[in-house]
Amino acid sequence: GPPVVNFDIPKNEKGQRLIPAISGTIDSAELERDDVVATLFDLAIRKYIKLEEIKTIKSLRLDKVKQKITKLKDADESFSRVEKTLFDRLFKNGDEVFADELKLDFYKTFHEMEKEVFNDLVQKKYFIKNPKFQRGMFFILGIIVFVLGNFVLGVTLIYLGIKLIGRTALGDEIDFKIDGLKLFLKSMDRNYEWQAEKFYTVDQMIPYAMALGYIDKFMEQLRIIKPDYSPTWYS
Repeated sequence: GPPVVNFDIPKNEKGQRLIPAISGTIDSAELERDDVVATLFDLAIRKYIKLEEIKTIKSLRLDKVKQKITKLKDADESFSRVEKTLFDRLFKNGDEVFADELKLDFYKTFHEMEKEVFNDLVQKKYFIKNPKFQRGMFFILGIIVFVLGNFVLGVTLIYLGIKLIGRTALGDEIDFKIDGLKLFLKSMDRNYEWQAEKFYTVDQMIPYAMALGYIDKFMEQLRIIKPDYSPTWYS
């Protein structure tokens, strides 16, 4: 049936919180850039890091803006493997890093995070296997069959490569709750009273709005609910 509006952050079958990167990956069956950014903001909201925008005024040129990430405390046992992978990369050379310093080799960290996310999802039985490999298998097989002359079967296998992501029934159950949260994020303008009363919960949803692709609408509504909103974890 159709999903029911969910006013809470995503949780697993044991009632434990699912981090934004895991939630976004369950929903789309791939780790995306927004999932990594959402993880940064989630760590900031949880007071492990601080995000800071530093502007240098230039008299004859455009002002220079840099994003600084500062470590506030060490990682602990609450971290998932994917969060630890990101955290270790950020602070491998000290307690602060500028975002532009990550450009050259961050793709290696991203691939490591992707591997950790799907290892976790397969281990918890939300996916049968990494959908990236499953899709690749269908695509390669489809192309081979297509080249050998069986066009119908080739196209069918390629189509299955798009549709069959390998999410299990348990994974679908979690995704159903995530879809319920997406309904809430889509219709925030209809739930002002609830949001005003539960603002702490709404604040915790910022990384999920990022991971699920609703951050622009979310922040637009957040400014209406609380015009003086000023996060302590970002400056």
